[in-house]
Amino acid sequence: MSVTRIARGIYLIDTAPQVLPRAVACYLVRGERGAALIDVGYRSTHPQVLSALRHIGVGPRDLKWVVLTHVHLDHCGAVAEVLERHPGANVLVHQRGRRHLVSPEKLIESARSLFGDEALRRMGGLGSVPEERVGIAEEDGELDLGGVSLRTFGTPGHAPHHVSVLIEPHRYVVTGDAVSSRGPRFPEPLPDT
Repeated sequence: MSVTRIARGIYLIDTAPQVLPRAVACYLVRGERGAALIDVGYRSTHPQVLSALRHIGVGPRDLKWVVLTHVHLDHCGAVAEVLERHPGANVLVHQRGRRHLVSPEKLIESARSLFGDEALRRMGGLGSVPEERVGIAEEDGELDLGGVSLRTFGTPGHAPHHVSVLIEPHRYVVTGDAVSSRGPRFPEPLPDT
């Protein structure tokens, strides 16, 4: 587990630092009224993510939101496990990604056809999320966490359902895979979701 404090109340959680440092990261944002986690990493790395949240001091009732930049397994894979441990939290995702969280079978089969059985096993797949816990990340939607807010906006390209998240008042942007300057390359095109 690797946790880096970026600013007051903002942490980068490196989900697999021993494999590809900072290639698969999620971000915790804490406000006065609760916390939000932006992306969750692979399902297979959920123990590291949950450990990092405990290390930062985020208890089961503190996490209010999980915001997903898109529904590729390196960004959404651990969502069911994170929500299971944080019963007061809900997830926000682009409307096109919602169905894949509720019924992930098509997404899992698409990943299997692209990466193969062994890679999918290492990624861990994706557990289903109860429909009532999945909300839509609206264009210019805002989550007020108390003293800090998250604003979502569409950034299609890497995926047609991709959103980025502006953290105010810090003016930091979590771009998911909308912007990349380095890191591993995957075969193109990725399956449409």
